[in-house]
Amino acid sequence: MSHLGPTRLDSRIGSRLAIITAGWEWVGIVTFFVSYRMAWWNTDYRRALGSGTHDFMGRS
Repeated sequence: MSHLGPTRLDSRIGSRLAIITAGWEWVGIVTFFVSYRMAWWNTDYRRALGSGTHDFMGRS
C-alpha cells in the first residue's frame, strides 16, 4: 500500500482481490451450508437412495 494514494492499477488489483475474496467467502458459506444440510438428512438420503438403487437393480 502506497502512502501517496491508490493508483489506477492499485485500485484495479484491489477491487479484483475483493471480488475474488468475496467469491471464495460465498463458496465457503455455500459449501458449509450444503454439507451441514447433507449431514443433517444424510441417513434419510442414503436410505432413499439405497432403496431406490436396490429396487431398480432388482427390477432390471
